[in-house]
Amino acid sequence: MGIETLLNDLGELGHLRYLNLSHSSIKNLPSSLTRLQNLQTLILLGCSSLVRLPRNLEKLVNLRHLMIDGCGGLTYMPHGLGKLTSLHTLDNFVVAVDGNNVSAHIGRLHELSSLNNLQGDLTIKNLGHASESKSANLREKHLRSLKLIFRDGEEEVDGNIMSKDEKILDILEPHSDLKVLKVYGFMGVRFGGWLSSLTNLVELKLVRCKKCQHLPRLDELPSLKRLVIDYAEEVEYMCLGKDTDAKFFPSLVQLEIRNCPNLKGWWKKGDEINDKDHVIRSFHLLSDLEVVHCPNLTLMPLFPLIEKVTLEGSSSKPLQETIMMMRRNKNIIPSSAEAEEGRDKLLSLLTDISIANSPDLVSLIEEIGNLS
Repeated sequence: MGIETLLNDLGELGHLRYLNLSHSSIKNLPSSLTRLQNLQTLILLGCSSLVRLPRNLEKLVNLRHLMIDGCGGLTYMPHGLGKLTSLHTLDNFVVAVDGNNVSAHIGRLHELSSLNNLQGDLTIKNLGHASESKSANLREKHLRSLKLIFRDGEEEVDGNIMSKDEKILDILEPHSDLKVLKVYGFMGVRFGGWLSSLTNLVELKLVRCKKCQHLPRLDELPSLKRLVIDYAEEVEYMCLGKDTDAKFFPSLVQLEIRNCPNLKGWWKKGDEINDKDHVIRSFHLLSDLEVVHCPNLTLMPLFPLIEKVTLEGSSSKPLQETIMMMRRNKNIIPSSAEAEEGRDKLLSLLTDISIANSPDLVSLIEEIGNLS
């Protein structure tokens, strides 16, 4: 309805429990809103013109759900947010970019520490501007999804920023039940050790982590189904340290690696698993592979059960290697029900293949005529 303002009389609705102003043009909420002692749900989705939440928001002692996704004009959270201990849903927390101007009124990151009833999805923005070392105590919150945005765009990065980002990430360790983790604009050299312990993680997305040189050990995460690495420009190898006999990406179905110009392979030479027993590393369930603008990635595990493969601005050698090794040894195909029918046909499950700007591909694969 194009509503831009609300009357201050709103505070007289003492029995109001639910208020939804989503996708309105409202710029400010009346201060009387904080008199709604019975309010349990406040939904402000897509209120892009909203520039601040009311001061004294902590007076809404019964508030259980605060939803502000799409409120791009918000630049900080109000002080006292940590007193809303009944909150079950808080979909976004905005760290103040310029805390000096509103220092008395902004909520600090550590205010999350007391909100132990939080669940569902949480996004924390502007983490690159956080300036504290107190834990947000995310380990006590049974979140389903956590998105950590350190910075949205380009900015000058020095050693202090890189070290600071690593410390901030360390204090944001989530509960081990977390299903989805997305990290954007992290400028540390390495990730915290806690990432490798998220045994229930189903989806992991690391985007614009441009200074990262060492990725955490991901291949032993038992539940991981989708992995996206984008703009990790300084990473040379996906795994650090020696390969082990542990199950290798036992659940991974979808893998996207994009814009990693220095990525060469999975392990450094000499770190691969001992080949004396003819053990060939392969993805057990991988069906969807996308490698874009990774020109130096020439060695990676095999993917015999692939259904969709996209190679753009990247080497075709991983695909050729998979085909060659499958010709030599059909036993590398995992013995699963899905694979039994196609055991005698290479790439029998492939339904979609796209190769563009791959300079080392000089001829079509021999099996192209058998992709029924």
